[in-house]
Amino acid sequence: LRGLIQYTKQWYQRRVRGFMYVFVGGPMRTIARFTRTRITGINNDPYQVATAKELNQGLSFMKRCQVIQADFMKIPFPSNTFDVVYQLEASVHAPDKQAFFEGVFKVLKPGAIYGGYEWVMTDKFDENDPEHLEIKRGVEKSNGVPNIEKVQDILQYLRNAGFEIIEHFDVATEKEESDFPWYYRLELPYYPLRRFILDKYLRFSEYLGVTRVGTHSTWNLMQLTITSMRRSGELGIFTPMYYVKVRKPEN
Repeated sequence: LRGLIQYTKQWYQRRVRGFMYVFVGGPMRTIARFTRTRITGINNDPYQVATAKELNQGLSFMKRCQVIQADFMKIPFPSNTFDVVYQLEASVHAPDKQAFFEGVFKVLKPGAIYGGYEWVMTDKFDENDPEHLEIKRGVEKSNGVPNIEKVQDILQYLRNAGFEIIEHFDVATEKEESDFPWYYRLELPYYPLRRFILDKYLRFSEYLGVTRVGTHSTWNLMQLTITSMRRSGELGIFTPMYYVKVRKPEN
C-alpha cells in the first residue's frame, strides 16, 4: 500500500484515475486521503458495497471516489480507461487468473500501471509433500479460494496478458517492514485455551438454540483458517503479500 501511495503521489497534479477491487474500501480511503486520485472501486457483493459507501460518507476527499457493484471478471468499463489498477489480496478469488489479468490489461491506458498483493505458494512449496498439500488445501477451503498458484505461474499469466514486469517480491520477507512474521497473531500463547473454551461454548449454545444452527461449523472453519495459515507461514510455503508491479506497454 505504501508503494501504491508513493506512485499516485508522483501523479499528484495529473488527476490520476484509478481503479481497484474493494471489500469495504479501507485502502481506497487511505489513498484518497493522501492523493488527489479519483478512484473507482468494484465489488460483486451488495452488502459490502453498501458498507463501503456508508463508511465513505462524510469524508470530503471521498467525493473523488465511487464504489460500484460488478463482477471483476467482467469489468464494466471500456478499453484504455484507467491510469492505475490495483488490488490487495483480491485476485486470489478469481476463478481464471489469466482471464482476470487480461481484463485488467484491457481497461488500463497504454503505459499505465497495475500493482497489488498476490496470494502465492512460494518456492519452498513441494507439491509432492503430503503435509504441504494438506496445508494448501486448508488455506484454500477456509478462505473460499479456488486455487493458490505459485509465484512463477502468476508472473507468466501477467506476461501472457501483455504486461511488462517492473518488480516483484515477497513483502513478508522484507524485515525492515516488521520485526514480526505476518502470521504471528495466529500463534499467541493464550490462544489454545481461548479456542477450547469458545469451542465448547458454541457447541453448547447451538444445542440450546441460543446461537443459530451452523455457528459451530463456521467456528471450525475459522480454526482451519488459523491452523493452516499459521503452519504455512512457519514452513514458508505460502505468503499472502507477494507484491507485483507491472506496466501496459505504450504500443
